[in-house]
Amino acid sequence: MPIHHPSLDLLLSVAAGQQTVGVQKVVLAHAALCSECRKQLNQMEAIGGAMLDEEPGEPMAPGALERALAAIDTDARAKPAPLPDWLQTVPEAVRDIVADIARTTSPGAPSLNLMHAISTNRETMELVRIEPGTAIPTHAHEGIEYTLVLTGAFRDEQGLFAPGDLAITDARHTHRPVAEPGETCIALIVTTAALRFKGPLGLLQRVMTLGRG
Repeated sequence: MPIHHPSLDLLLSVAAGQQTVGVQKVVLAHAALCSECRKQLNQMEAIGGAMLDEEPGEPMAPGALERALAAIDTDARAKPAPLPDWLQTVPEAVRDIVADIARTTSPGAPSLNLMHAISTNRETMELVRIEPGTAIPTHAHEGIEYTLVLTGAFRDEQGLFAPGDLAITDARHTHRPVAEPGETCIALIVTTAALRFKGPLGLLQRVMTLGRG
């Protein structure tokens, strides 16, 4: 059972569909691995559904139902892209969520342990592999970082994070996640703004930023 969870406010905003795609995915993935959070989400969604049932309906546009059913049929017949072998090590409950990101590769990404990434103007979703005993360089945050452990474990200044645990860090935190011995740590990470690295890597980051200015 995970011991690091999203707040009730975050769960409520996810249940209401008010979060970005990445935050929705990482919280839903946590809930798939955490029976308590899944129960709370289900209750919140049920309350929201009951409230919607009391709202007056709107007539559908002509042909809307037929178009929706045709789109569903097309999606059902589409052949999914093959998934990488490593995905079999990820808990089955979150494979569909992780697969959406895994199908989008990021060749030439600057991080050696970056497996896949999807970036928008609001957030970045990454799948990261941290081999046992190695670390993500020390960094602070300009926004919020959500890190969900899928396999293995890591430890940082906030403690130990094992499968299903959700670490949430922001501008108040500077940390250096180090993978625990044993199984390779695979994590789903969503960031809402750039990281600020410390030490030599931070100096390089500032130089590169100035060079683009």
